[in-house]
Amino acid sequence: FQRKPQPNHSATQRLLTVLRFAGGGRRPPKAQDQASVSELWRLAFGTYAGLIRQAPVAKGPDDYQRVRRDSIAHLAALAQQPAIGREAVLPVLRQALGDPHHLVRQAALNALAELHPLEPLEPLALALNVDSADLGRNAFDRLLALAATGDTRAADLARGAVDAANAETRRHALEQLPRLYPAGSLEPWLLALNSRHDDLRLTVVDRLLDANDPRIAAALSRALESEHEELRLRAAVGLAQRGEPLALDVLAAALRGESRTANRALEALVVLAHARPNEQVSAQAAEAVTTRLEDDPDLTADRSALLRALGRIGHIAAAPLLGRWLLDKDKAANHGQALDVLLQLLRDWVQPEQKRADGRQYPRYREELALDALPPLLDHDNAAIRTRVVEVLGNLEAKQAETLLVRLLDDRDEAIRALACAQLAQRIVAGMPGASLEPLTRALIGGRRELLLAAAEGLAKQQRPEAFQPLLLAFTAGTEVERKRAIAALGELGDRRALEYLEPLLDQRADLPADDRALAPDAAEALGALLPRLTDADERQRVRDNLERLSREGVGELRWRTLSGLRRVGDERSRALLERLASDPYENGMARQRAAVELGQLGVSASAPVLESLLHQRDAGLRKAGLEALRRIYPSNATQVNLLALNSEYAEISQPAARFLARQGDPATLTQRLGVVKDQQVRQRLRRGLIRRQAFSRDALGELLRGDAPATRAEAAWIAGNSGDQDLAGAVQAALERAANGWRQTDQRHLWEQAGMEAQAWRASLWAARQLQLAVVPAARAALADPRHPVTVRCEAIRCLAECGDAKDRNALLQALEDVDSGVRAAASAALTRLGGEPVLQHLERSKNVDGAALRPVFRAVLPGADGRLLASAEQRQAALPVYLEQREVAALVHRATATDGEAAARSSAIAALGRLGGEVAQTALQGILANKSEDGAIRAIAFKSLRRLERRVANRVASIG
Repeated sequence: FQRKPQPNHSATQRLLTVLRFAGGGRRPPKAQDQASVSELWRLAFGTYAGLIRQAPVAKGPDDYQRVRRDSIAHLAALAQQPAIGREAVLPVLRQALGDPHHLVRQAALNALAELHPLEPLEPLALALNVDSADLGRNAFDRLLALAATGDTRAADLARGAVDAANAETRRHALEQLPRLYPAGSLEPWLLALNSRHDDLRLTVVDRLLDANDPRIAAALSRALESEHEELRLRAAVGLAQRGEPLALDVLAAALRGESRTANRALEALVVLAHARPNEQVSAQAAEAVTTRLEDDPDLTADRSALLRALGRIGHIAAAPLLGRWLLDKDKAANHGQALDVLLQLLRDWVQPEQKRADGRQYPRYREELALDALPPLLDHDNAAIRTRVVEVLGNLEAKQAETLLVRLLDDRDEAIRALACAQLAQRIVAGMPGASLEPLTRALIGGRRELLLAAAEGLAKQQRPEAFQPLLLAFTAGTEVERKRAIAALGELGDRRALEYLEPLLDQRADLPADDRALAPDAAEALGALLPRLTDADERQRVRDNLERLSREGVGELRWRTLSGLRRVGDERSRALLERLASDPYENGMARQRAAVELGQLGVSASAPVLESLLHQRDAGLRKAGLEALRRIYPSNATQVNLLALNSEYAEISQPAARFLARQGDPATLTQRLGVVKDQQVRQRLRRGLIRRQAFSRDALGELLRGDAPATRAEAAWIAGNSGDQDLAGAVQAALERAANGWRQTDQRHLWEQAGMEAQAWRASLWAARQLQLAVVPAARAALADPRHPVTVRCEAIRCLAECGDAKDRNALLQALEDVDSGVRAAASAALTRLGGEPVLQHLERSKNVDGAALRPVFRAVLPGADGRLLASAEQRQAALPVYLEQREVAALVHRATATDGEAAARSSAIAALGRLGGEVAQTALQGILANKSEDGAIRAIAFKSLRRLERRVANRVASIG
């Protein structure tokens, strides 16, 4: 026996039963076994939803995408059924947006759009959140189009596309978002920088690094929290450029990365240290670098690059590490660079180098810090490092530095002893405050040969007699270099006993060895230094005669050093001899240059005229030497030097001077000396500089306006007019009258060059009087009345009348329209645009010769009321038609073209002009003329050509738009 199966009343079973018996021979099940309609709808919904969910996981051949698309269409229809409803279909369609096949995705988006009739933007927002490039790009483009029409909700969604799920969609949105903002706006880039996705932030972070917007710093700060290493580094670099200390931790960590990353972080730390004047941030940047140097167990750090960065950061916080490294024998390979960086940190870069008594520039150091860091290095094993430390100690003013140098006089190393003694002597020579002679005296008493010469040099600077014997010993028994040093020191010492050793070196007849003869140039300069300290008159005269003879007859180095000796003498007689040599046109060019150099080092302002004359010489080297000497004479008065250089005929001297004076020259001095500048272009440049800076001396300017030189009066008038200073009104009026009278007088005497300069002054004075609102009308009328007056003056007078005149001046201006000069005609035409009216129109009608280019301004003014009256003659038409076309006077041209009683030539010109002008009115008029069968054939032919021209222009315009 078999057990009877129990009936299965599930919906699926019942559907299969229906399908089984549909159209078959067996009768259908009983009514109680049939499914309800709602259950069938739900069953269909489940089937379609299952088909959609059966999409392949990977992209590739997809044979069932059409089935899924049909299922989506059926689901959209099922959403209308009460048994299913919209809320049940929407999740399935949202899932379908992620289908591998693009047609299925598009069908799902279209179905969602059908189900959101009241919320059309919702499907687009859903598409942006799907990792699909085609849907995302399409949705964004549609949102952007809606945003362009003013839809704020669409604009918000478009801006939110920077957070889209698909990377390509985000990039596309970044490219198109600037269309929502004005050109050059930072908003789209700021939106991208605030995106949740690192790839988009990484794209725009470099673009915003140079922008000044506080929101950028906030966005970069958030980017520091990203998991993306490159984004963190770029954000840190951007913050470092803004001086934000938030970047320190990221940059310090990046120093341990690969070489390229570490170098970028190191460069950013240097930038951070100098981005803002913040001592604490600079110290933290230096500490980050020193930490990397100290914590390097695997020896992967680029020590050279890190040390260079410490020097560029320039904070003293790195000094302790550098001091430890210099004493660490394991770091010997980096000792030289570490010392370079340490000395760089100890320099006081805020203070300029100091010029001391010996004429040399000495660097300044942070002495307290230097005296803490350098003494331990005096015991270093490396002699080169000790040498450099001793040299720096010699530049320090503190007494402790001298004490350290004195200690080194007994050093184990002979070279260090000699260097320490030389530094002590140099402190005396340079005139350092508190420098003592006692250590040098002790060195002489000690008798060490390597110390004698250096100690004696320092004592000789103070004219101490005990220096003579050591110097004489070095002179007689030393090397060539030591002998030269001894000769120079004997000159400084000023002891007459040195004459019997120095004078024979200059005797050409003496039988001297070649080594002694080679010392003659040094002896000549030493004798010049010694001469002022000689007390015996005969000895002084003998030495002077010898030096002056060599300055004239000497050759080569001997002569040049003799000139230096004369400069060391420093009295009026020696200076006069140097000036005579420098200014002698028959003298050797090199000798003149050397004499100029010595005059500059002498620094006496009385030599300035001689040196100024050198600026006009043909020899470029001589001009350069003269200019450098003037700069030495006036070290703090660059205005004076450049004023002297202005009148040079050579551009390499005058042009830089003009540039400096126009931008930085002292206004009072420049105004006073403006009259001495000969070159007109240079004067104009200086004048423009004074006008641009609005800085000048009022009293000096008034004197220039009342001066005799017309060129100077002209420049002063331009300056006065631009200033608007009413206190200069009297001086400007006087300059105007003087220029007018001066021109008439010079013209009568046929002094053409002088008359030209007076004309320039006359014109400038008229302009200045107009700018200062003086009563300039009488002077302007007088200037315009005589056609023999200069053209520039008459043009300026016309402009004055246009601004200040009245209707009485119309006749004079109408006469100026017929002037032989086109400039006068153009000025009168511009003036009559304000003073014109019916008389001007009548004058133009009567005029035989019409200058269309010059009279265009007045034509523009009178044509609107002319009613075609200026188209009568060929000359008038040639001048007026361009203005008709420019102002599109269609009515006047139509009136003239359609007037059958008018002259044929005038009608022809008007018809041709209508064809060029275009427009519906012109087209209608031309069509009317063409349609009039009673018109003359020639007129109709011209109308036909004009109409065709007009139609071709319209067709071309439509084609270009299409």
